[in-house]
Amino acid sequence: MGFMWSSPKTPLTERLINDVHVEPIRTGDLILIGDYSENMCMEDFSPWTTVGIVFSNNRIFDGLNVYNIQNFIKHQNEVKIRYYDGIRHYGFDKRLNNAIKRSCYKSQQLSDPDIDASYGVAHVLFILQIIDNGDIWDVRPFHFSSSSPFKKLDLQRYYSNNKDF
Repeated sequence: MGFMWSSPKTPLTERLINDVHVEPIRTGDLILIGDYSENMCMEDFSPWTTVGIVFSNNRIFDGLNVYNIQNFIKHQNEVKIRYYDGIRHYGFDKRLNNAIKRSCYKSQQLSDPDIDASYGVAHVLFILQIIDNGDIWDVRPFHFSSSSPFKKLDLQRYYSNNKDF
């Protein structure tokens, strides 16, 4: 027998968070920005326009500049994330920050208009030894997608498939 003001038993057995599959954004994750505008149908089929890699304090490096994640994805229709599934050993964040600094410096030295901004992200992955191929001069954002038919970068070992952000 209970009191009149006591609560029913069911709220104590329910989960507080309904979706248990929500993964937090962590360092090393890739964020893909898509563009499904009319211009995409007119030119070659490349819906991914920008790629960025997440590093300390929810900042993101897109190959040329550093942004806050909220500013990077603001007003974007199509945003996907590829989670880094590799092992984050002790010092991973420091190595990632140093690789981004080196890549920023190298990107500033290069003034070739044929090199896309995503070269900087690929260069970071090359420094971290996530990708083996050093021939990344012609890499484009669609090479980072898991659904891309172009397999220039072998990211399947370390990254998940594209997921909604």
